[in-house]
Amino acid sequence: LPEKLAAFSEQNIANAVYSLGVLKFRHTGFMQAVCVVVPARLEGFSAQGLANMLWALSTLHFSHRHFLRAVCEHMPGRLTDFDEQNISNTVHALGRLQFIHQPILLALCAHVPYRVTEFKVQGIATMVSGLVLMCCCDKQVPRSTSRRG
Repeated sequence: LPEKLAAFSEQNIANAVYSLGVLKFRHTGFMQAVCVVVPARLEGFSAQGLANMLWALSTLHFSHRHFLRAVCEHMPGRLTDFDEQNISNTVHALGRLQFIHQPILLALCAHVPYRVTEFKVQGIATMVSGLVLMCCCDKQVPRSTSRRG
């Protein structure tokens, strides 16, 4: 399968992974191949493509440490390419995968304040939620226990 991915453009790969996430269909062989092949091709992916792939991995509960590390090491030099939704969804996806990568967190902490006016309330809430998930590794985030009626 990895050799067949060579024929896919970066956009095709990002779309395929995103589509699997939307469908909530976890094809382990394909996801594994993507996570092995993509790190060498990160420069060719759009910011949205990277954010969408991370979202899909988190939706499918598919954590591949080498892939996540490669993406996190690649991102700091491209943060200006990421819009507020890409940034907030990326942080949330990393949180859902309980993947903490200190250099990207530091880069985001340095970058986001300069762009905070671009963020909508939903984006800020999504980012905070992702950070909480990172800090609560191996713990369930409490859900509301209030009842109606």
